[in-house]
Amino acid sequence: MAVAVAVTVGWRTRLTTALLAVGLPALVERTNLLGDQGDNIIRIGLILMVFMTTNAHWSLDSRRRARGLEREVQTVGKRLWFGLPVLPSWLTSLLHNAALIALACQLFILYTASALFKVQGDLWQEGTALYYPLALHEYAVFPGLNELMYANATFLTLATYFSVYIQLFFAVGLIHPFTRRIALIGMILMHGGIAVLMGLPWFSIAMLAFDAIFVSSRTWRWLEANIRAFRVQVRQRLASGEKSEGRRESMTGP
Repeated sequence: MAVAVAVTVGWRTRLTTALLAVGLPALVERTNLLGDQGDNIIRIGLILMVFMTTNAHWSLDSRRRARGLEREVQTVGKRLWFGLPVLPSWLTSLLHNAALIALACQLFILYTASALFKVQGDLWQEGTALYYPLALHEYAVFPGLNELMYANATFLTLATYFSVYIQLFFAVGLIHPFTRRIALIGMILMHGGIAVLMGLPWFSIAMLAFDAIFVSSRTWRWLEANIRAFRVQVRQRLASGEKSEGRRESMTGP
């Protein structure tokens, strides 16, 4: 858990990612009760992330790297300590891009193969396939919500066809910015439904985390700018509240 937190906050990311890629399967394989089908994509993704530069932004490593650039360190040991590149940039960029493309292809294969297997079944073609997993007591985290879903024939049919088509055309939908938004929102809805209605949150979170590589840099910058603006507004309101409180105390004082 500590290694997972370190990877999340971006502390010594390449090393902790490698430890997580080894430690997580070692933990899961000790008992079948700990794992599910989401572990396969997690293992593949973590191995590929070892070769990626995942700590360039929004990480503790990026802060430490900025301090190293200010000090202009040159020795190999100090550059490693501050997280500065030691290998040539063309090599690290090549490894990063190759691993990123490999992860994207893995997701394309997973979604496309899943959709093609679904369309071969009569239940998926008839639009009734989701009835059976939603009706199973073992999958029902919220039984009342599941019953509400599978009792509505129209919703059940639409959700069944939606899950097939959003996976089948996911790779093609990423070509254009407009259809890419539809594809990503569709995946968020599908995996959110799997997490809530079928009790598989870890699988859904893993898939959504890897789907995030298809979100454009422009969107991430927009999100970062809005978060920073929100933080500034909160600080200003807190500061104004402290000033007004100070004025009240001075007016009501002896």
